[in-house]
Amino acid sequence: MTEFLGGIDMRKVVFLLCLLAVVVAIILGIAQLIAPNMQEVSILGSTSDEHASLNAQEDPELSRLLDELQSSEAGKSQIAAQKIGDLSIEGDVGKKLTDRQKQVIYDIVMKLLKKTASAEASERSSAKRQIERLWKTSSEGLLEGLGDKNPTIFEASAKGLILMRDKSIVDAIIRKYGSAKTDEEKSVCIFTLGKMTEERTSLVKDRKCLSKEDSKKIASELVIPFLKKIETSEDSEKLKKLCEQAVQCLDAK
Repeated sequence: MTEFLGGIDMRKVVFLLCLLAVVVAIILGIAQLIAPNMQEVSILGSTSDEHASLNAQEDPELSRLLDELQSSEAGKSQIAAQKIGDLSIEGDVGKKLTDRQKQVIYDIVMKLLKKTASAEASERSSAKRQIERLWKTSSEGLLEGLGDKNPTIFEASAKGLILMRDKSIVDAIIRKYGSAKTDEEKSVCIFTLGKMTEERTSLVKDRKCLSKEDSKKIASELVIPFLKKIETSEDSEKLKKLCEQAVQCLDAK
């Protein structure tokens, strides 16, 4: 149609409508491309809203205690450690701790283990006491310390695990043996397991080693069967001898 109808050129109207449709289609296409990227940024990015959401999931009392645990004031830090350790005795505090909070405790324990090798006797004693205050919540760091090349740190880690022993700690050491890549790593696990009936006394109040009867039960049901199994399955004569000595040590208690 080339004529004007009511003063309107219909060809121009049709052209403009088509052009508008194309523009709308382009805008919608761009929006679809942008939307997934925006979603990805909100998931992977570190926004204040995300951190606020994560913090909201943390137990308020544990969060407060962890803040005090990191205090530069020794008294405040010691009280916080004692309370966190008390919670680990009273119930399964591990289920309440978030991954971030567990990492905070782990990092603190690793720093304390380094101090157990200090040249200053007072610093060594202070570090050991703080670890014992934290009690079972320090176990992940102590398990890591079993593989430390520094014999003093290894000794502090082994003694801490022996003092705090229970089924979960024995199971964790057995798993560590299973993942060990060298005979040296396996040896420290065997040595520690062989001391699981050794009587030990804590340096701080309200921290008691497992009873003699319960220790014997764990040794007979878990430790000795495991040691005898690897004694027959390992190729290393050194490891076999260590297992034999560990079983003898457990049986003698």
